[in-house]
Amino acid sequence: MAALQQDSAEQRRDPSSGGPGSRSVRPEMNGERGPVGVLAEAAAQLTREPDLVPTIVVRAALELGFDGAAFRVMEDRQLTHRTLVSAGLLEHGDGLASGMTDLLLRQGTTVLATHASGEEEAILPASEIEAGAAFASPIWVDGWLEAVLVGVTSTPSPPSPDIAAAFELLAIQAGLVLDNAQRLEERRETDDHLEQGERLKAQFLTTVSHEMRTPLTVLMGNGSTLERAWHDLDDEERLALLGGMNANVRILDGMLTNLLDYARLEAGELWVSFEPFDISGMLRVECDRSMAELGDRHLRIEIDEGLLASGDGVLIRRIVANLLGNAIIHTSPETTIIASCRRREGEVQVAVADDGPGIPEEDLHFIGERFFRSGDTNSRPRGLGLGLALALAILDLHGSTLLVENVPEGGVRCSFSLPCVPDPATVTTYAPPHDRP
Repeated sequence: MAALQQDSAEQRRDPSSGGPGSRSVRPEMNGERGPVGVLAEAAAQLTREPDLVPTIVVRAALELGFDGAAFRVMEDRQLTHRTLVSAGLLEHGDGLASGMTDLLLRQGTTVLATHASGEEEAILPASEIEAGAAFASPIWVDGWLEAVLVGVTSTPSPPSPDIAAAFELLAIQAGLVLDNAQRLEERRETDDHLEQGERLKAQFLTTVSHEMRTPLTVLMGNGSTLERAWHDLDDEERLALLGGMNANVRILDGMLTNLLDYARLEAGELWVSFEPFDISGMLRVECDRSMAELGDRHLRIEIDEGLLASGDGVLIRRIVANLLGNAIIHTSPETTIIASCRRREGEVQVAVADDGPGIPEEDLHFIGERFFRSGDTNSRPRGLGLGLALALAILDLHGSTLLVENVPEGGVRCSFSLPCVPDPATVTTYAPPHDRP
């Protein structure tokens, strides 16, 4: 309960000596008001200051005539509890407050304890203070026991029925206020999520329109040039224009594929098929495919042959293709890219590393977030910023994760692991599969 954990200025001014994490209050006693007056004033204070629920109800319990009071909160799904605010006799009697809370947890309802147990009374727990009777009432929030209000008297006589009823009503008031505060907090969180969703939607539309405009412009320009001046161009010029068109078609295809995959993922329609597959062969095929995009970069392949992994070969291939593509487009000519596949203690580890400039330290925390792309907005490569987000989501479905790190000698290393399949008879030689629809 967030409302129970906030530190108010009033609580901080009077630190407790009644136990770890507890606070004490020393309200002025007022014997002129009856139980109804105390409850009315407490209700008004709770409405004005819901963050001070523990302090207000403990003070009100003393004003009802109890010689000590404590507000204990449940933790670890009601396995443990601790005093948050205490006063009077219970300022130094955390053991009694704890014992009364345990009694309430066993009985599930309000508990009255005295030295002589009767039909409706329990035996007063042993404690470090002299108390004649103790009372404990539950504080329910949204159907869950969130706290317990404990009150003690120094005299052996239990509180009168009117005082006992007022004490229970005080606990009920506290629960209602906390329940309302929780609902308001949930409503604020919902509003924040909706607002964030609208921001992401606007960001998405802006990113898509901006990133797709350049390849579309190239396609339209090259196509228009070919249509208008086909006979005026020689074969080399026509091939250059067609090559530019094909390259930008591949860019658009990659963007749309990532968009569709992410939409399927968000809708829970991206299924993973766990089957043994030749991960060594898959990595080698993807390295061969990337050769055409390398330019002046160098690709070094370090693959332990014959390694089999358990997972969805089609989806894992998409991750590897994305990692290789990122290493190519985010590094300068003469960069060396290393693609490796090794067995590591019952797992197969796949890594793509480079000796390029690396990722700015301030951007590492955001790597893998939707639509985030590192680098200067005017010079960075085209893309939607979904590739690594998809990779992380796919690997999460495999029970794995993607580790992205700057290496000390310079560059970036991206790696992930999958369970190794020991029996070669369970899989055939890798053949490049077609993407599933």
